Amino acid sequence: TPSMSTYGRGMWLWDSAFHVMSLASGGTGPRSLKLAGDQLRVLINAGSKIGHIPRVVGSVGMEETTQPPGILTWASLVFFNRTQDKAFLSEAYAAFSVNNRWYYTEPGYATDTGLSTWCCEDSGWDTSPRW
Repeated sequence: TPSMSTYGRGMWLWDSAFHVMSLASGGTGPRSLKLAGDQLRVLINAGSKIGHIPRVVGSVGMEETTQPPGILTWASLVFFNRTQDKAFLSEAYAAFSVNNRWYYTEPGYATDTGLSTWCCEDSGWDTSPRW
């Protein structure tokens, strides 16, 4: 399991997803794919500890605020399409399932329409309805 000490100050969900897509799509070999997988696993494992995937994971803790996970799901698909790693896919699916349940039940995010809502620190395309 990768250690957060590898990533210095921290990893942000949105930014890390784009790093993963770049590493998995344009990387130069096994080292790039390993870095991509490590970044995904740091965020996925942090989510399993607190019941949802956090917005920021740092070397000394995590920011338990949240961010819509669509971009991380997409990055996981890019990674899987490149690696065909079914063990990773199973691990990611389990984490994303828990995360989705959290969104549908957590006060402040769940709505009576069956949709989730978010605001504040979630900005840019991450708050687009497509996620």
